[in-house]
Amino acid sequence: MTNRHRSFGMAAAVVVSCLVSAARPARADSTFPQLVEQWSVLTLAGPPHPVEGLRLSAGHLTLTLVRGDAIFVLAGDQVVGLFFRGQGTLEHLSVDPVEAPVVSYNVRKNTGLTLAPEGKALRIRDRFE
Repeated sequence: MTNRHRSFGMAAAVVVSCLVSAARPARADSTFPQLVEQWSVLTLAGPPHPVEGLRLSAGHLTLTLVRGDAIFVLAGDQVVGLFFRGQGTLEHLSVDPVEAPVVSYNVRKNTGLTLAPEGKALRIRDRFE
């Protein structure tokens, strides 16, 4: 596994964590210092579970976990994310014409991701292991 793919796998775990946490409201009975403490010590919930063909979407981002193992990430006793180790794909559709030149430049100059124009939109794709 290359460092690029390892870094991307970690980035995918962070993205999935953000997706899950955005979908769940914060607990009303927690104070800010308690939340900071819980989020400072993230833990994994038990043993990994096999995952195959799981598709996760939020907005214009789609992650497909092709094959691997996944474990829920906990902040205290609340599920806040998903840690995944295995093979998968990432796809993001940039539909804002104002950001298109910046996205195009950044993807071409700074990443090894695949960029495919689709009308006025840009589709960014990659695979990770």
